[in-house]
Amino acid sequence: MTARLLLTGFEPFDGGTINPSGEVARRLDGSRIGDATVTARVLPVSFARLPALIGALVADSAADVLLGMGLAAAEPMIRLEQFAINRAHSERADNDGLCPDDRPLDPAGPAARVATLPLGPVVARLRAAGIPARQSFHAGTHCCNLWLYHALGALERLDRRIPCAFIHLPYVPEQVLASPGPSLPLDRMIEAVRLVAAAAVGRATS
Repeated sequence: MTARLLLTGFEPFDGGTINPSGEVARRLDGSRIGDATVTARVLPVSFARLPALIGALVADSAADVLLGMGLAAAEPMIRLEQFAINRAHSERADNDGLCPDDRPLDPAGPAARVATLPLGPVVARLRAAGIPARQSFHAGTHCCNLWLYHALGALERLDRRIPCAFIHLPYVPEQVLASPGPSLPLDRMIEAVRLVAAAAVGRATS
């Protein structure tokens, strides 16, 4: 079976010039991971524009696996998100200048949605490969959480039961040159995302 994997990252935001998630997406676009061909997209950091974009991507791609990626500043490892909550809040503006103040993502939606890829075994696989990783139970309240909440919602509306999860990535080393902090080389992040994707593809095609 030839599968379709939709992988998304984000553009730089908050004054940055690089977003590792967008770079990983560009590097993996068109590649093969297991039995899947990767279609990758770099999305805007925009609370207003993202819901419609995500809905259209999910509907148009007919993907068998759906993975999102984003940046978690100061995170020392790969973080796999279990839950998305129905909340948007940020004291940092998105790239449209919007700072949502504790509002629902969908007033008619559930309080939370759960990733449809079992994450514990994937974390174990990453650690076995020497990649620092952990399972997280809170994707925040910024656009990464929005991505997971709306992606899962779009799949629900289409009655599509496929693996869907969100991966938070740390800074790359060049982002912490001026102010030393935790980071991970881009090639290591690509390896990590390939391992997560391979697990998801294997589940989708088994």
